[in-house]
Amino acid sequence: MSKRPGGQPEDGAGGKRIHFADETIHGPEHLMLVRRMEDMERQIRALNESIKEKDEFIDQLQERIHLLNDENKDLHRRIKEKAINTLELEKDI
Repeated sequence: MSKRPGGQPEDGAGGKRIHFADETIHGPEHLMLVRRMEDMERQIRALNESIKEKDEFIDQLQERIHLLNDENKDLHRRIKEKAINTLELEKDI
């Protein structure tokens, strides 16, 4: 009797058969492939989580860059104003 859902009794303990071209895989080979697929799915989920974390980090960095650019523009404007004021003071002297 099959131990996996949807399998036929004649499939044995391996459960459902997987058909690849002209070959039918069942029994221990089927279980091995199912386990490999499950491992790969876990790896994919872990990679997707890692990608999500890295995307969030990139967003934080881009926001920080934006803030630094704004701060740089403000500093540049203040330096320019100070230089203009200094020139005007020198003319008055």
